Amino acid sequence: MQHYKNEDATAILHESAFKNKCCVYRLTTHKIFHSITKFMEVISPILCEIASMVKKDHANGMMGYIQLCIQMIDEDYNNVTNTRKDVFYFSTKMTYIYNMDIWMKHSIESLNNKMDKFCEKSSGWVIDHIKFAEFRFIKL
Repeated sequence: MQHYKNEDATAILHESAFKNKCCVYRLTTHKIFHSITKFMEVISPILCEIASMVKKDHANGMMGYIQLCIQMIDEDYNNVTNTRKDVFYFSTKMTYIYNMDIWMKHSIESLNNKMDKFCEKSSGWVIDHIKFAEFRFIKL
């Protein structure tokens, strides 16, 4: 099983298909994060390492997207003995990765915008913590 690790985060090859042309890496951190931006900053070095290994083997590059799994709490839930919690998934669009730094910046912006829109529509829900991210990509 392929995996990458640093002092803050771990990435494990979660799924692969078509002789590893399509892969999913699940990234987790050793700390609890309530901010998408902070979480993405921590996993960024591992994402860059994975992307550089893929690009080294495949000159045509890759397309990819990020999906976050976020545990949320409904602060407006009117039950004193229970807190209402649920898990929500937020994803970026599949795009060609020319430059990992620019791609990461756009991914963070996209995820933050989706979270803001969700919280506006579903008022009361706030981030409890980010459970994991999945980096899904296709080698071209």
